[in-house]
Amino acid sequence: MVLLGSSAIEIDSGGGKIGRLRVPKSDRSIRLRGTFVNPFIHTSVMFRRSTALAAGNYSSPSSSPYPEDFDLWGRMLKFGRVRNMTKPLVQYRRTDHGLMAQNARLIGVAAGQVACRNVAEILECAKLSIGDSQLVSMFHWRSRKITLVEAARILALILRIRLKFGLLPMFQGLPIRIYLRPIIWLYKTP
Repeated sequence: MVLLGSSAIEIDSGGGKIGRLRVPKSDRSIRLRGTFVNPFIHTSVMFRRSTALAAGNYSSPSSSPYPEDFDLWGRMLKFGRVRNMTKPLVQYRRTDHGLMAQNARLIGVAAGQVACRNVAEILECAKLSIGDSQLVSMFHWRSRKITLVEAARILALILRIRLKFGLLPMFQGLPIRIYLRPIIWLYKTP
């Protein structure tokens, strides 16, 4: 096991319980979701130091805020099995003053680039087309509405990736919101 995480109890700035953050449990589900979005709650993750170093450790291509965890997990997936435990082992504080909230656009754009790299690797292509890159990036930072053709294209891309993982049932491995996002992007402005 190279990565092990858990779900979390989500709390507000005063420590009051808001809800529970659920994560995919199985290796295959984590890999599938990790193609598009971060499948781990960073504060819950344990990993082998040797594997993290072999994968390139935490890194940031610039001094700007960057999703180092999402980037590292994607690289570590190549080194072995991963898992998330059902039991919440950490509390995750939701605040408007955290690094993510203060730098949502910068981190979202960078996370979109990580997702594009992940998708290209799964589909075994050098890189995605500009159009597909824009659509995959929108899972992290959306700047516009999309067309019906684009919505169909991103849904087809999701289905191609599912087939690479051998997952045929529509909602196995990915939450329903992943499928609904392109539909919402058709009608809702950012």
